[in-house]
Amino acid sequence: MQPLDGQTSCDVCPAGSYDDGGEVCAVCEPGAVQPLDGQTSCDVCPAGSYDDGGEVCATCTACGPSQFSTIACTPTSNRSCSDCAPIADCASGLSCSGAGDSTCASCAAGYEPTAGGAVCSDIDACAVAACDAGATCADLAPPAPGSAAGRTCTCGAGGVDVHGDGTDCSYYTDCLELHLAQPSLIDGVYVIDPDGGGAELPFLAYCDMTTEGGGWTLVATTSDDGVTTFSWDNRELLGGDTTLIGAPTAPNLDFKGPGLHRLPFTGLLFDHQPSGDWAMYGVSNSATDLGSFIDSITYPNCPTAANSGYKMLAGTLVANPEVATPAVKLCETDLYFNLGDFDGGGVVVSNCTDLARAYAGGTWGPVWNGGSNGGCHFDDPSGTSFGGTYPCVNCGAASATEGSGRGFAGVLGLNTGAGDVGENYLQMFVRDYPLKSCAEWLAAGATATTTYTLDPDGPIGPVAPFSAVCDMTTEGGGWLDLPATYHLAGAVLATLTSRFFGLQTPTAVTAATNSASTAGILLASTTVPSSHNIGIYLYATDQGFSDVRITWRLQGSDEDYRCGSPNWIPLNGPGYDGGYNGYLATCPAGRTCIQGRPTGSRDLPITATYGADGLVAADLPTWSGSSTGTTSANCARDTLIPSTSPALFIERLLLR
Repeated sequence: MQPLDGQTSCDVCPAGSYDDGGEVCAVCEPGAVQPLDGQTSCDVCPAGSYDDGGEVCATCTACGPSQFSTIACTPTSNRSCSDCAPIADCASGLSCSGAGDSTCASCAAGYEPTAGGAVCSDIDACAVAACDAGATCADLAPPAPGSAAGRTCTCGAGGVDVHGDGTDCSYYTDCLELHLAQPSLIDGVYVIDPDGGGAELPFLAYCDMTTEGGGWTLVATTSDDGVTTFSWDNRELLGGDTTLIGAPTAPNLDFKGPGLHRLPFTGLLFDHQPSGDWAMYGVSNSATDLGSFIDSITYPNCPTAANSGYKMLAGTLVANPEVATPAVKLCETDLYFNLGDFDGGGVVVSNCTDLARAYAGGTWGPVWNGGSNGGCHFDDPSGTSFGGTYPCVNCGAASATEGSGRGFAGVLGLNTGAGDVGENYLQMFVRDYPLKSCAEWLAAGATATTTYTLDPDGPIGPVAPFSAVCDMTTEGGGWLDLPATYHLAGAVLATLTSRFFGLQTPTAVTAATNSASTAGILLASTTVPSSHNIGIYLYATDQGFSDVRITWRLQGSDEDYRCGSPNWIPLNGPGYDGGYNGYLATCPAGRTCIQGRPTGSRDLPITATYGADGLVAADLPTWSGSSTGTTSANCARDTLIPSTSPALFIERLLLR
């Protein structure tokens, strides 16, 4: 171009300009470029590019997959990008269209996108791979979750972890089986599985592992907790209704657990607090649950005689029918169910069955015979009930409330705790019936040397069960420790004596401790018989045994202090050779008496240890001899026998 006159040449428009036809090199517009000299036009930058100021249409910057555009790409400007707001644990696919709308397509291991992908949430590994029923699942912190490894499974208390990872837990059928398998367990809440891995799930149960052999499963609690639960309207809670109440972790509050309907039982235990009084009963000899058992008893139950209920087999409960004050009168310790009200204390069945009477206040469930309204027997059983009270004509709103007596506790004045807060309560436990012997307890899995209930002839036999100490360590265990049994609190010595000894002479049997602090059984002469041939037999009338271990001491009498005279002779005992052979006891017909054949001096007290295996029912370990006076202070006296009479002191006696 040549804008001036008189020029001999034209100027070429440089790069960045063009000849506009008016003799001017015009500058390219923004967004257009002209990289060459002498051009008559500029090139507009195409889409996706921009004028970079160097006569080049540069390609616009592309935002990354986790960025958004803040300035658009135009012919005059490059695109500007900013990072999306981060999403924690996003592995890939983070995107956004602005500063506050980030989304994630793929989360890190152990996480998953939520709806819309706005956040990554921890995968619930417990939902992905469940633990065994009864086990507790804990979701682990990522990155492990998202698979079975992303959680821990812990078998419930008392369970056996088969594989060590909580995915296969084996539970015992009840508290007794658990107690026998793990005798060190204390009272508390454990998981049990009555059908042993069957269709019904395991459940939590409170177990009493100490009372009367241990292994009791709590099935119900009636509590002064300010809540009405076991009313007449709700009586089927103690019958066929399987509704659950409360929790085993709060055993002092109203409670009803699955065990009431799922555990076959033959023994019942009632434990009252805060008194600590308890009572155990043998109730059923069939494989049924307690709910079904209660349902099977027609209401009203009208026994025709006192002391005709289920007998208390063990416990601290004591009746006091002689007390004049009605509020503290327990007529007997027998247990009844679904009692009607005889009303007035007379055993008149027509009163009991007449439910239209104004004060026909019977009750449902376990109940005791108490004189809550002045009389024995069976008067106003609502005062001694575990369950609901019959809504008689003049009994007010009894159908909607529960009894306040807490079983036997009310009439005995045992509810001394604060009201409405669960301090006064009566618990009901079930267990299988006592086994016949210590050897059976051992075979069932018991390992602790402690107190057990034995029932030699079973639940339907006439012989009552009794408490005994079982030695589970000596020579393989399974021994009945008779001296320790005699020393049990509450042991009825007359019953034990008749069960284990046959006495041919007036003899007092006591639980005694000698000067060396040895606790044993003392059989001491109470009279001066004329015969020298007296006998004491170890004769377990209903507790058979085939092994015996005995350590004993014997002393006779010498009223004239003549140690060599025939006025006295220590008793001869099994396995002992000494004394005088002429004073052996006459053996009962049909029996074989095991006693010494004395050959030596009879002037000293006898001490001996005897053990025998393979005894048969007709064998009688026997002591015999003379008892003609008081014990001498010299040769006849054994200072380790806690008696000054002719006596047998058994320091150790184990039967199996």
